[in-house]
This record gives sequence, C-alpha cells and structure tokens, in this order.
Amino acid sequence: MYDVVPGDVEGAFKRVAKFSELLLKPKKAEELAEKISLPALRSAGLSVAHNERDLWLDQLLERQKTMSSTPKSNLVFSGEDLIRGYRIDVREVNRQANGSVTFGPWRSLCFRHGEHRLAPNAPPVLTYNDEGWISLGATEGDVEPPPSVNRQIKPNALQPAPGVTPHIQSRAAMPNVAQSRIAALAAQAAVGAIRVVPKPILHIYESLFRWAGWSLCVPRPGKDLNPQDNPDYSGHAPIPGIPMQVHFTPIPGTLQRLRFGKQYQFRARVVDLAGNSLPVTYSPPENPLFVTDVNDGFYDRFEPVSSPVMVLTQPTKGPKPVEQPLLPGDFPARLVIRTLNLETPQDGSAGPATPISIRHIVPPRVSQELSEQHGMFDSLTPPQAHQLMTDKDLDLGEQWQSDPTSPIGRKAVKIESPEFVVPANQHITVPYLPDPLAAGVTFSELPGTTGNRLLLQPFAGNWPNRVGFKIMIEAGTAPPVFQGDTLKIFVPPGEHIRAEASCFFPPGSENLMGLWRWIQERMGHQSEGSSMLALVRQGRHWLLTPNRDLDLVHALQQPLFNPVWASLSNPTQTSQEVPADHVRTFGDTHAYLYGTLAVHRGST
Repeated sequence: MYDVVPGDVEGAFKRVAKFSELLLKPKKAEELAEKISLPALRSAGLSVAHNERDLWLDQLLERQKTMSSTPKSNLVFSGEDLIRGYRIDVREVNRQANGSVTFGPWRSLCFRHGEHRLAPNAPPVLTYNDEGWISLGATEGDVEPPPSVNRQIKPNALQPAPGVTPHIQSRAAMPNVAQSRIAALAAQAAVGAIRVVPKPILHIYESLFRWAGWSLCVPRPGKDLNPQDNPDYSGHAPIPGIPMQVHFTPIPGTLQRLRFGKQYQFRARVVDLAGNSLPVTYSPPENPLFVTDVNDGFYDRFEPVSSPVMVLTQPTKGPKPVEQPLLPGDFPARLVIRTLNLETPQDGSAGPATPISIRHIVPPRVSQELSEQHGMFDSLTPPQAHQLMTDKDLDLGEQWQSDPTSPIGRKAVKIESPEFVVPANQHITVPYLPDPLAAGVTFSELPGTTGNRLLLQPFAGNWPNRVGFKIMIEAGTAPPVFQGDTLKIFVPPGEHIRAEASCFFPPGSENLMGLWRWIQERMGHQSEGSSMLALVRQGRHWLLTPNRDLDLVHALQQPLFNPVWASLSNPTQTSQEVPADHVRTFGDTHAYLYGTLAVHRGST
C-alpha cells in the first residue's frame, strides 16, 4: 500500500513532458542536434507514496457525506474520522557483511522550537519545544469544456451544485479524466442540455511527504526563490489582525542525516484532533504493517557526474603572462596548433606559427546540498563547515571583495576580463565545491593510444581542494605522456582528431549511483554485467558520466606535400602508363586525363 520512492518523481515527470513536447514540435533539419538525451533525474530525498490515494480519499469524502446526513444520535466515529495528521519518524537501516540487519533509533522529523514575538527583532514573549505534523494538501480546479459547450451553457453552469461531492483524481490520472469529462459535456450539449454541472476536481499527489534531509515542519534556513527571480527571506507572515510573529527552527540534535548509500525506514504516528500522538520513543513489537518495507528506502544519487571543465590559458614569456586572445578556430574545448611547412616557400608570407596549445582542466562544480549528502562535512564542526561553504562559494572567474553590508563581510565579484584565463605556468585549485565523485578524467581516442584507447588521469589534492592539471598538444606522433602537471598530446601534421573527456569515479563509488542500481537489478547476473561494470568504472557510461568532445587540430599554412600524380593512363591503352602529352588520339583537339592524384587529405 505504501512505497518508498527515491528521486524527484514529480520533477522528472514535468521535465519528460517538456522534453516530449520539444520532440513533437516541428523543426528544421539544421536545428536538430546530433546528440539528444533524456532529462537527467535529480536526487531530491525520499518520498513515501500512498498507492491509489485518490480512491482512498474518494471513499473518505463519501463517508463524510454520509455522516453529515446521519442523525447525531446514530453517529459512530472510528479512529480514521478523528485524524488530524501524522508525525513522521525515520531510522537508518544498517546491513552487515554477514547479511544481518540492524536499525538505528527512531528520529522524529517534526520536532521544532517555536518563538513568538510581538514585533520583528523584538525579544520573544513565548518559547517552547513541540512536535508539528503533516496533513493532506490538495488544490481544486474545474474542467474547462470545449467552446461548443460554452455557447450552450449558462455562465454559472460550471459552478459546483449544492451537495455535489468533489471528484478526486491523482495527478497521473488527470489528463484522461479531463478528456472524458469534456467528452461527456459535449455529448450532453449536443442533445440540447441547458445546464451542465461537472464535479470540481481535487488535484492531489500520491506522495504523502518527501524528506530531503531536513525537518518536515520547519522551512530550510536562507532565502527562498520566487517567480520574480529575486530570492528573499520568506519567514512566517503574521496573521492579519494579530500582531504576532511566529518563528520555528529544528531542535538541535533531533534530525536524521540523509546520506547517499544509506538505507532508511519510515513510520507514521497518528495525530488526533487535539494534537496528541504516541511519543517517538514508543517501541511497539516489530510489525511490518507499521513501517515501510525493509527492502526499500535506499538513497542513491541520480545526478550524473558532469564532464570536466576546460579553462583557457595565457601563454607565458618569462615570469609574467603574455596577453593573447583566442586565435581563429580556438574554443575552450578545441585546441588548435599551427605549424609551418618548411618545404613550401609560400609559408614565408604566412602568419606566425603557434606550435603548442594549452588548457587547464578542472573537476565540475556541485551544490552545497549534494556535497552534504555525500557526507563531506560530517567530520567538521558546524563553524568549520559554515566557513568552508562560504569560502567555496565562488565560481571560476570570481574573487572575494570586501563588503561591509554583506552578512559575511564580503561578496563575490567577477574578474574584469573578456575571457576568464589562467596563466599556463599556474595551477588551478578550484574556488568552488568540486564533485566528490569526480576523481579524475578519462580520455578516449587520443592520438597515439592503443588497445582500448583510454587514458585515465586523476586530479591532485584532496576534496575540497582539488587541483586541476593541464593538457597541451604539440606536433608529433608519439603516445601521450604526463610530465609534471601537464598531459602532452602529440597530433600529426594536418590531422583533426575528435577525442572525448569524462570523469571517472573513486574506487567503489559507482555503487552510490541510483541509475547503476537500477541497471544492476535489470541485468541481474547476465554475462554483460562485468563488461558494463568496467565501462562504469572507466567513466564511459553516458547515463552516469556523460562526456564532452575535445577537438585536437594541427593546422598547416600549406598542404603537407604537393599533389603528386600516382598514375596517368591513356584510355586507349589502359595497360600502359604514358606521359600526359600522349593521352590524346591523332587529330583530336582535346585530351582525357585518367589516373590517380595523391594529396594529403587532412591539410588540403
């Protein structure tokens, strides 16, 4: 009846719906991308879903309607009639290597500390600790009939008639219900119906609640996003006419940590109309009917590990960098070198050569919340964790600047430059929180590689102070080699090579990925499992570690060599090669040239 669902199901549904609309929209051929993929899923906590919740609520409303028409002397209430809400508890499930299962203590997700004030920033007049609860949330809306029905229905015809029971449907069933309702309205209008009164529809989710590592009864600290794209503190708005501000915070030490790779179990305590319930310390006999399934509740990460970030460099001359903008054809992920062909005298009037091209490569950025759910702050004290979060709240190309008006005494400002570049003789220690699962970079299809044509290069430094490295291309045919902090890649003259770069996992961390768990459950013990695991660990699985293209170009000022006639034959004497001036019969005023002209394809 109840299932624990990982990930952001509702958000995934909306993104897939928009994705399908994009595919159905007619497009020109040139507007279609070469690669297209489904929207990525998000790790948004664990949800407990009530299966067929719409039917349950429909029955509940029918019962309430029956009770409202029953004489008071004959009313008999059951426990379900006196429920005001639920208090949710969670505990960690620990699976041992020998197969045994142990459980952590139950922790309430509804404990809170309340403060009442008569004015903003005034001292509280009342403070207390209590437990909140969660209750049913629904929205109501009418089904809009087609225009043909509107013309035959009175303006007030769509208002709910007195005594009509609202019709309940879950979100997933709404489209079909709306279509059938509209079809019924059209049929009634076609036979001359004067008044059509559809039942109003309540929109509900099958999810009872979603726990994302915070309290279910207290808002998260910090600013909230709003439609105006102007984050602000929502707070608790006072009730009109009552000059009282109420502010709730979690009671320290009461919340359960939400971490990737862990398993959790939930239970609900009923809250009656007076706000009473059993305490969180209540320990009934273990009964599977009272808690969620012990085989559910695995919390995994669904966000893929993004591809590594490419950063432009400045060439150096001595101790100071030399300003040099991007050359034609250069992009962050396209490295171009230009060399001269010494055997071709026309190169003497060509532009200057650029024998090397360098890029910094650094791990991708993730949010503070994702880092927290990886447990990266668990070993720090709260002040240390807060300091780290604020210090690492920069993006590439930003720096701190003193600001007395800021709550932290500083603000992030953009470095004034058309392009963010880093001198080639410097290292990049990322100014943000790097992805804990980005241990290094997997390069594939690099020139000079053999076998599986893969090269794995780890990042230096420990989280969060990951240090990037450099890649440099230069002319040559040798295999790639890592020297110092630079991966040297040799590109033959006139070649344009498309390689790929993705991130790979720390050993064993692939088991934290939710999609990998689903793939394993689907494949079972199939023979492809070992080869699939190798791809995942090498960072070569598109669902888990998507790659980015790297264009490696060795451009020449002139073709690598002059065109050469490899063969030239007389069409009347196909078996004998003759000079070009002989490929003409007696008396003809034209000649046919048949043969093979050898050119260098990459540079011609």
